[in-house]
Amino acid sequence: MDREQCHSKLQMWILAVFDCKLHRLCFVDILLAFLSWEIMNWLGNTAAEVGSQGHVMSWITPLGLPVLQPYRKQISHTVRTVMQNITLSLNHEALPVSKQKQRTAFPPNYVHSLDSTHMMMTSLRMKERGLYFTAVHDSYWTHPCDVEIMNEVQSPCLSS
Repeated sequence: MDREQCHSKLQMWILAVFDCKLHRLCFVDILLAFLSWEIMNWLGNTAAEVGSQGHVMSWITPLGLPVLQPYRKQISHTVRTVMQNITLSLNHEALPVSKQKQRTAFPPNYVHSLDSTHMMMTSLRMKERGLYFTAVHDSYWTHPCDVEIMNEVQSPCLSS
């Protein structure tokens, strides 16, 4: 075997290892996406079942905050005037629960409640340490010299 063939086999080996790792990462991503979809689907089905029983979805966040999802079928009436049309909507506890709205809104609302709980817990722990903390949605910021501390603070918040 000459040098060129050896070099070519080494390149093939490196490419094969890279390809294997890439496919493994892709497989993990696909599996996680599937599991996420399954979980969201299960949450939606649960909310639909609760809604079909005439109840709205409710839960308590890890911070102890009660959350109520008051989606009900609204009754609306349009009043037509010379100048404009005005739509009046009645939204009352006596109205039937909107099973579809409960189903579609619960999974993201539940996940958002967990995200906001995590953000609140992180901000409280940062405050306890006297460190700056700012967040917008799921983007957390602090002074660059405090990033490692913020990362340490976040880990226990995720498992609490």
